[in-house]
Amino acid sequence: MGLHQKKNSGFSVLELVVVIMVIGVLMAITVPTTTRLIRETRLKGDANILAQNLREARERAISRGHQVALGFQINGNLLNANMIYINPNPNIVSSHQFANCIVGLRPVDPPTVTPPDIIPLRPPSNTGIDFTANRALFTPQGGSSPGAVYLYSRDRRIQLAV
Repeated sequence: MGLHQKKNSGFSVLELVVVIMVIGVLMAITVPTTTRLIRETRLKGDANILAQNLREARERAISRGHQVALGFQINGNLLNANMIYINPNPNIVSSHQFANCIVGLRPVDPPTVTPPDIIPLRPPSNTGIDFTANRALFTPQGGSSPGAVYLYSRDRRIQLAV
C-alpha cells in the first residue's frame, strides 16, 4: 500500500451541482413545450368531438328523413352542444359539454387552423359561433347550413375552427 492512495468516496459537491444545473436547464426547456402540447391535444380532442357531433347530426337527419340541428349554447365562455330533432316537435336527444376549451374569437387573432374557404375567417360577433341562430341545421338530403365554431384552449393561446 502506497502513501498516495486515494479513497474512492463518490461524487464531489461540484459534480453534483453541475448535474443539478443541467437537469434544471433541461426542465426549463421541456416543461413549457410539454404544457403547450397537452393544451393543444385537449383542444384538438374537443374539436374532434364537436366535428363528430356535427357528422352524427347529419347522419341522423339523413337516416330519419327530417331536419336535425346541433344547437350551441354558451354558459360563461364554455360551449355546450345539444342535438335536436326538429320534426314533428323540437326535441333535445343528446348534449355534450366541452370542458377543455372555451368558445370565442378575439378580433386580433386569426384562427390557428382555418375553416374551408366558403366560411368567413371571423364570425360576425365575438361569440365564436358563425351558424345562424347558433344552430347547425341538417336536412334529410344531407345538406347543412354554413358556419363554424371557434374554440380556444383555456389559456387562449391556441385556437381552432370547426
